[in-house]
Amino acid sequence: MPFNLDLLNDGGPKAPVHGGAIATLADLAACAAVWSLKETTRSATISMTINYTGFATESDLVARAKVRRKGKRIASLSVEIVDDSGALVADALITYKIA
Repeated sequence: MPFNLDLLNDGGPKAPVHGGAIATLADLAACAAVWSLKETTRSATISMTINYTGFATESDLVARAKVRRKGKRIASLSVEIVDDSGALVADALITYKIA
């Protein structure tokens, strides 16, 4: 996710990236990972737990998602979000319904 002033908490250009933007990035990365499964034709987020481990300031963010386990209708995914320096900003566990 490219750095953008519109994604910051209130407080000026040095403020951290808003947690909602980070959570959206995590969900989007998990969605892309679940759609990489050949059997996925539809998907929906069932649950998401996100842990914010650091502040992201003046940095692009990169999300890496991994399918941890997949059943017939449910997939469990993990996501890590890092800043430009590689520091962990957030991690998430996301469950998707798949069809």
